[in-house]
Amino acid sequence: MAHGAPARVLRPRDVESIREAFALARREGVTLAPRGGGNSYGDANCTSAGIVLDTTRMDRILAFDGTSGLATCEGGVTIEGLWKRAIPLGFWPKVVSGTMYPTLGGALAMNIHGKNQYAVGTIGEHVQEIDLLLPGGDLVTASRERESDIFHAAIGGFGMLGIVTRVVLATKRVHSGDLEVSAKSTRNLGEAMAWMEARRTSADYLVAWIDAFARGDVLGRGLIHAARHLRPGEDPEPARTLAVTHQELPRAILGISKGEVWRALRLLNHDAGMRLLNVTKWTLGMHEEALGPHRQSHAAFAFLLDFVPNWKWAYGRHDQRGLIQVQPFVP
Repeated sequence: MAHGAPARVLRPRDVESIREAFALARREGVTLAPRGGGNSYGDANCTSAGIVLDTTRMDRILAFDGTSGLATCEGGVTIEGLWKRAIPLGFWPKVVSGTMYPTLGGALAMNIHGKNQYAVGTIGEHVQEIDLLLPGGDLVTASRERESDIFHAAIGGFGMLGIVTRVVLATKRVHSGDLEVSAKSTRNLGEAMAWMEARRTSADYLVAWIDAFARGDVLGRGLIHAARHLRPGEDPEPARTLAVTHQELPRAILGISKGEVWRALRLLNHDAGMRLLNVTKWTLGMHEEALGPHRQSHAAFAFLLDFVPNWKWAYGRHDQRGLIQVQPFVP
């Protein structure tokens, strides 16, 4: 929300509608900015000089193989939509971002990473095939073996080559809806890096929070969480933990609706407030470490940015919600 502008927004439901949008942009001599879930840092999906193409209505999961975990989805399917389809069947996306709301097309355009990037790479490593609609109207099916140049250029290509309309993506077999999570409160950056390096081969996920206010001998102190998938038989109730309801994030914090928590955080949006938050988090981390490993759902561990809805409003303006002006799609 650093940038925003009024824009004409088109919301196609199928490939032909996207073709018409490309044709419209060519006729009018304007640019067309692809937009998925609108989660890109730097507001990459905004434009004031052309048309915004919102792909979120192309959100069908076309097929999901319950044996292999191979998912075939339209580009507007979100990470949330994918994991909710996958987890009851015993699968989880191999790479997810810190929020569940990006579309798969957007995730491929940015080639996102997750908390396991050191082990499995980015999301592009797990894509089998894509359909890419080029600005001229051609629909290209690309993979590592077929149209490989287009395949590798489109993944991480920022949406500059065309629109991903279909993606075939591998997911991971899981035997529980929970992870085993361990915490480590570290005294400085050197200790944090050494602790993470020592666990690269045993942890499926590693994520560190750093106190950027710390100085001197405690420069870079922080809190690390390591998580591993449970092996077959470790979860006594896999049917319960693999249910979508088990993955749902809590709606309140200390009895307060999470939709209002950003207001409290806004009051702490200054140096003294952030120092207090950091010291509190680091201290609580020592207590969490002392308690030892615990179980946490995949969604609760993965989607930290979704715990507090609209958390970014705590940092400044939140009036840009109204800056996108939607107009009907008329080719």
